[in-house]
Amino acid sequence: MEIIAAGVNRQLAPLIPELCKALFEKRKKTASQTPSGASSKDSDKVDRNSAVVNAVRKRDKACRVSGIPAVDRKRGRNFTEFHVAHVIPLFATGMIVNSPLGTQLSITSPTDIDVPTNAMLMRADIHALFDDYQFGIDAMTSMLYRFEKSGAPFLEGRHTMAIPLGTTGLAAEPEVRREYLRDHFRTCLLWHFKGGGQKARPNPTIVS
Repeated sequence: MEIIAAGVNRQLAPLIPELCKALFEKRKKTASQTPSGASSKDSDKVDRNSAVVNAVRKRDKACRVSGIPAVDRKRGRNFTEFHVAHVIPLFATGMIVNSPLGTQLSITSPTDIDVPTNAMLMRADIHALFDDYQFGIDAMTSMLYRFEKSGAPFLEGRHTMAIPLGTTGLAAEPEVRREYLRDHFRTCLLWHFKGGGQKARPNPTIVS
């Protein structure tokens, strides 16, 4: 396995994968991930604050990863194929609150997770890959990284950066917290790698 910066010619040393207990399991499907016209079991639904959804849509107006905008219409933007993606998953609320991680991230109650500072607008298919930790966003540079050669295929040769924080043009709405993006990125690394990346000597067998 290698960590691959989308669109960037880098070589990193191959890392030996190691299975370890993760704080987060694979994310469960929530109501917002149910396509129009489809149904989901009540047990799979997570209550979402409509005010948060509206605030994130108003702030972002486009997929923060691909840059594809929600088409504007006379009756309002078309958000049909867009999801409000939570960086720290809603289902993890019970695990995080009153935990060391919760203290570190200033998450002390369930209401601290379903907030605009923990959410980004994403195209529905990209949201699924983000929830599956197939790619991550560098909180400082907004560079996109995928963590398997077959993972997050939409990044291949096309997208290198997410829309940078603080550039959505609506300063009145709170921006995504960098600490949350760092934690998502860290979880990606824990899922896929052991140790840290180091520069490798030129090796034609390494795909970058």
